Amino acid sequence: MSQGSKQTNSYDPQTRNLGLLAYQNAQRIASTPFQAFDPNSISQYENPYTQQVIDAGTADLNKQEDQQIQGNNSQATAAKAFGGDRQAVANSLTQNDYANRIAQFVANTRNAGYNQAENTAMTNWQAQQAYPFLQQGLLNSTFGSTVLPTGTQTSRYTSPFNWGGLLSGIGSIVQGASGF
Repeated sequence: MSQGSKQTNSYDPQTRNLGLLAYQNAQRIASTPFQAFDPNSISQYENPYTQQVIDAGTADLNKQEDQQIQGNNSQATAAKAFGGDRQAVANSLTQNDYANRIAQFVANTRNAGYNQAENTAMTNWQAQQAYPFLQQGLLNSTFGSTVLPTGTQTSRYTSPFNWGGLLSGIGSIVQGASGF
């Protein structure tokens, strides 16, 4: 050790308190029970306008069906077979085709909405599970070294308060909690 330097055992009270906060938070995280994903939570993330989209899409398909049936009727009239069995068969096939299209459209729309809600719910759940660890990481990165209590004193800090770590950690917490 050089003659000009002398090691002291004094601690900055504010830094010590922040270190104790980090340690207490780590203890809280360790004692927090795991929360399983609740599939019932998915419904709160579903789009409230799904039925309106389905209604509008179904109305469009019904218009197309009506136009096709009018086309069938025009063809039957031109062939002087209006009201015949062939016209009834053609209209029946058209109606069946459009009923299948509507059913497929409704199923696809609801499936897409459910998948999106499920992904959003899962992302939110993951963010909630990760939040305490992000918070602890923020507290740890605020210091030059990890602070753990040893008896009544804390370990010596190797660098001053790290404002850059604090600000980047806050950004990580906000991003993780929002799921984006």
